[in-house]
Amino acid sequence: MKNLLRSILFIVSILFVLQGCINKEEGIPENIIQKEKMTQILGDVQLIEAIRQRGTILPKDLDPDEESKRQYALVFEKYNITEEEFKESFNWYLVHPTILADIYDHVLVQLTEDQANIQSEMSAKKVKVKKTEEESNQAQEAVKTAEE
Repeated sequence: MKNLLRSILFIVSILFVLQGCINKEEGIPENIIQKEKMTQILGDVQLIEAIRQRGTILPKDLDPDEESKRQYALVFEKYNITEEEFKESFNWYLVHPTILADIYDHVLVQLTEDQANIQSEMSAKKVKVKKTEEESNQAQEAVKTAEE
């Protein structure tokens, strides 16, 4: 009877230890970058990769591979993580494709919203520039009229 109680106590204590190492909400271990933060990181990573793939944005004297390494280092610094933590977490998510797909769904939404905001700001600036040009033309016309 004592052995059975010890065994049960041992198993229960092991379960408590294991449960403490796992995020209950998602089943994501505590040593893995959590979904929200990983979503933000992967959004930045996607931007780096897009620039690298296009290559047209970079000045010709910059090596795209070296520049992307520099950009990755800035992302790791921004989120206060190491390259090793990122790789370990990304590899964990690769083994859990359902969670990774959910993350990428959120990344896509965020990048789409960012693109819409940028386009909106650019349109507003174009309108402002046109307005300024029109005001300048009107001022020049007023000066010409006044001179006549």
